[in-house]
Amino acid sequence: MVNLIDPEIIVIGGKVSNSSDLFFPKIKETIEELAMHPEAKKIKIIRSKIKEEVGAKGAALLWD
Repeated sequence: MVNLIDPEIIVIGGKVSNSSDLFFPKIKETIEELAMHPEAKKIKIIRSKIKEEVGAKGAALLWD
């Protein structure tokens, strides 16, 4: 995904973000290993401030 859309930041939310200390290091390691562009290796990965029901809130924003 990093190589395809070149995001500036990746935000992880929902209940899975409660365990971010378990998998954020591996995500960062994988990005550094597989990113094609040197700038992509600097992507920030953060926890969302909205921790509960983030999927439902995101889906509600798409409803028009």
